[in-house]
Amino acid sequence: MAERTSHLITATYILFLFFLSSTAIVPAPGQCWNDRIFAHSGDDSFWDCDVTKRCVNETFLLSAATRECGQSPEKHTFRERCGLGHYFAIDYTCCAPYQYHEQCLEEPLWRKGHTDKLLTTMKTRARMAKEMQEAKKAENNATADKKLIVLVPSRFVHRFPDNAACTYKELQGWISFGFYVSRHRTYFDIRMFTRRSVINARISLEYAALWFMESEYKCTQNMTNYLEGVNPIAIARDVPKGCYFFPELEEPAKAFALELHRNTSHGFDPPEEDFWKSENATEKYCEWLLEKVTDPEWMEEEDNSYGVVSWVLLLLFSTGSIFMGAAFGLTLGRRSTQEDSDAEEKSFPIVHHIYNEQDYAVSL
Repeated sequence: MAERTSHLITATYILFLFFLSSTAIVPAPGQCWNDRIFAHSGDDSFWDCDVTKRCVNETFLLSAATRECGQSPEKHTFRERCGLGHYFAIDYTCCAPYQYHEQCLEEPLWRKGHTDKLLTTMKTRARMAKEMQEAKKAENNATADKKLIVLVPSRFVHRFPDNAACTYKELQGWISFGFYVSRHRTYFDIRMFTRRSVINARISLEYAALWFMESEYKCTQNMTNYLEGVNPIAIARDVPKGCYFFPELEEPAKAFALELHRNTSHGFDPPEEDFWKSENATEKYCEWLLEKVTDPEWMEEEDNSYGVVSWVLLLLFSTGSIFMGAAFGLTLGRRSTQEDSDAEEKSFPIVHHIYNEQDYAVSL
């Protein structure tokens, strides 16, 4: 009991610190807000962080601050002088409405029902993977191939409806920059990309049975590499952070990833509060997940509230790895109205949100 209370106090303290760090960056409605802008050396290389601070004149920095603010700043101070009338950065205070809407970070919402559906799908695929492995051992390749076709889900895509609260500037991420980077833009993007990565990690778990089957049900290096994308500490580490122009955002980014990961787990994660902060957390998670998906009792558990119907899981899906360049747009997945086979009717296909950068390509 004392240990549980201690964990609760620790968690509350972490959330309190996270709240302070967030509110120190994001202004309350109607309040003026402070920001910092650095000029940098190149736009195309920003995602690879092949950039450096750039010495520019006052006019460039003040124009950048005006663009980010939406009007002339209330006050400003140039930073890091590098020549006569030239600087690397500017601090400014803006009293215009805040440029980055928190509503744009609310999609996707991951509810308890989403986890229930994902777990049912995982159990179905775990049973199929076991049957496929047994068919291969019996050299029944036809049955094994048939199981493989059903095991790999289909994806159906259509465009995500526009969110009127979000500007193209917000949706584009760092693409909208022109040789400068702001702290507020960076913090918004960190949270937006972290949400996409965490939800992508949740969706990727439906493939766990297939991954383990390929690794002969061992926690190999390949399995660890697969599951690294599920680790919220790794997500926070790998998500772009403005090329380290703002090191003060490192801890808020990590706290946000951990809290979001915890809020979307709904019990399907190791129970230890600080599990992901431990040494070799990804390897330990692999062992935990392997034990889970090979447990016969777990595989045979059924959620009768959903029966054997197909459903739609409304989620956000980031293509490929945790981040792949600037290829982010928005689309939404929905269920196909056509069944491919009797076998596929028995599976529970997960539908993904795919990003399509072209849908939102604009000139700013």
